[in-house]
Amino acid sequence: MNDFWNLVRDGPLRIRLVVVFGSAALLFITIGIAGAVGLGYTIVGQGPQFISLLISALGAFSTVLLVGVTSITFLENRMIEYAERQRPLVREEINKIVRPAITRLFSNRDRIERGLVKWRHLDFEEAISTVGGNENIELLSDSFDRTIYDRFGERKPGVKNQIRAHDNELKKLSRFADTLIDELAEPLEQYVQHSDSVGQSIRDPDGEILASIVLNNPPGLGNNHSYAKLWEEYNTNLRRVAYAEVGDELTDFYEGKSDYKYTTNSLSNTLVQTRDSMQRDYHVSLEESV
Repeated sequence: MNDFWNLVRDGPLRIRLVVVFGSAALLFITIGIAGAVGLGYTIVGQGPQFISLLISALGAFSTVLLVGVTSITFLENRMIEYAERQRPLVREEINKIVRPAITRLFSNRDRIERGLVKWRHLDFEEAISTVGGNENIELLSDSFDRTIYDRFGERKPGVKNQIRAHDNELKKLSRFADTLIDELAEPLEQYVQHSDSVGQSIRDPDGEILASIVLNNPPGLGNNHSYAKLWEEYNTNLRRVAYAEVGDELTDFYEGKSDYKYTTNSLSNTLVQTRDSMQRDYHVSLEESV
């Protein structure tokens, strides 16, 4: 029965309306019968007339109950048929929308937490078309099949709105990063070039790379990164230069990254629950949704 009501919730509008108005009609009829019995008791008391009225009321109630049960059974059969027709579409939405979105969210969060984002001029449309996939953070919706995504949005409009909000937040964070890199690239590059001790760590420093590293603020860059030694030894100095230039904005950016990680946690939970409920309500097995 729980599956039935879940399918009613996600099913066609006409069926939801039938269930709502049908349930309301049964309720009002039942209340009317009870009211008639109460009024009859008030008028005729407990005599034979009241007993006759009570028997008639019970008969009417039984008829209403039978109609209600028959209607629910009919609707349940219709919803089962609806679920059977929708199952391949739901399976497609799980495999093409929900599961990829969960994977991208975890990847985005991991790259931000580890400080691996290449913030400068993130071109999301170019990134998703790159052969072999994108190694940077990604929007969720750009690579979705539009037909499948629109159909999923009709089924789960609230989830689609959350995905849209996520992508807008990521775009905003990326634009903010571009602005900060524009302001930080030259001061950071000048600092490294004119500092004898720092300048020995790297030749021809790139200010944009330095600024992107400061925005990431990672615990370390890894031995293979050309700026690893510079960051390990002078990250405090580089951050000091950055804060001297754009202290308030840099703090806001770090807070924006923290807010984004909260967004990914919230949305990933929503997507996991959505995947599980769609599998349960439409009887899509785990193997089918892989």
